[in-house]
Amino acid sequence: MAGRTRTTLVAALASATVILFGSPGAEAAAGVAAHQPPQTVVGPLIPGGADGSPHLVRCPPMQSVYSGGFTITADPGRELSESPADLLESRPNENATGWVIAVRKGQTRGRDGRHGARPANLRITIVCSDAMPENHGGA
Repeated sequence: MAGRTRTTLVAALASATVILFGSPGAEAAAGVAAHQPPQTVVGPLIPGGADGSPHLVRCPPMQSVYSGGFTITADPGRELSESPADLLESRPNENATGWVIAVRKGQTRGRDGRHGARPANLRITIVCSDAMPENHGGA
């Protein structure tokens, strides 16, 4: 009898859930999209991307960008230059579907004694949401 009571309780809870929250897909069927929490999108590594030219990472379809950032790294066996990074641009694109980063940072000879400066590697990280953008703080 305990098994039957447990099954009845589970069925009653499932029914109550449907009554309280609606059936799965009911919001979409009613034309109201369910809000998803913000998500972090990590762009691909751009070798030599810290060359001062603008690079863009986009949000998934139907999402807007809220913020963006970046990391710069040196190639294996090389080191980042001692001079600070020169951030030229960090803003949402025109329709707020992605973030634009333009940064200049070099990498210099490595521990192996190689010489020559070249741009560091760049990776852009953004935060996206399906909520309507209000203010992105950029230009």
